[in-house]
Amino acid sequence: MAVALAAFLHDAGMGITREGHEQWALTLVDPFIQHYLSLVYAEGDPMIAVLRALVHECIVGHMGNVRIHSVEAGVVLVADGTDMAHGRSRIPRMINRDPMIGDIHRYSASAITRVHIGPGERKPVRIAAYMEHVTGLFQVEEVLMHKVKASPIMQHLEVCAYVGNDPPRFYLR
Repeated sequence: MAVALAAFLHDAGMGITREGHEQWALTLVDPFIQHYLSLVYAEGDPMIAVLRALVHECIVGHMGNVRIHSVEAGVVLVADGTDMAHGRSRIPRMINRDPMIGDIHRYSASAITRVHIGPGERKPVRIAAYMEHVTGLFQVEEVLMHKVKASPIMQHLEVCAYVGNDPPRFYLR
């Protein structure tokens, strides 16, 4: 339940600002979290406090800048890092066509055609990013791997990238 709530609500603070959006999300969504948990659990049930704290940890930790400890927060953190396929940068590219410093994020995200999450060969889960061009490696190396390395579930993951028809590049096995 904590993972589901955090997965749906973790970026709510983006409606206010990107910088510090994790804290803004807590402010905006905590009443919803409390209301939803009160529909599932009886008043005074300690699971309300436990799950509320887990959802808060997931939200605060989803950028990889705050140390997290729970498996639930680790799942949300890594899952957020897998959101890198093309289309994520569609609007900025439509608005401004002139290249600018820092545009590697939008060009590298445009190179990712899909992300597949499935069983690994040596570990329980493999995350595979498929891309048309090597610029997509930036997303894997600087976004996804940053989050994977900060996650308590790292030891359960394989991470690889496929560029065109080249053999896979493994970042974590």
